[in-house]
Amino acid sequence: MSDPDTHSNKTIAEQLGIQPDMRAWIGGHQIQAKRIIAPYLTNTTKPPTGPIDVALIAPENPEEAVYFAEKIKLRLTPSATIWIVFSVEKNQGKTIEAITPALQQIGFHKKKKVIVSDLFAANGYTA
Repeated sequence: MSDPDTHSNKTIAEQLGIQPDMRAWIGGHQIQAKRIIAPYLTNTTKPPTGPIDVALIAPENPEEAVYFAEKIKLRLTPSATIWIVFSVEKNQGKTIEAITPALQQIGFHKKKKVIVSDLFAANGYTA
């Protein structure tokens, strides 16, 4: 996994690989994180069924992240990325790192990290 590019000229949406007209999915119960990341999906479509190009998961805990990743895995297009959004607070580093082995067990591979706000970052995974 590469380190986040804090000097990038790209927007957060571009760093997340989100483009207009992509099919997107957002889930999870971390409400504050969802409020921050939802605007990045403004020009996407959010189909209730069918293929997904990008997924953003804002979980309360590692188990929730894995649950949603498993739930949507079959809907992901071959080039899709799922983003696990997590707090950048000091104690959260261990929590997000606990998610990676669980996601690897179900076929995901860590791609990169993006800082999405002062409070949250996102780790990207591909299937």
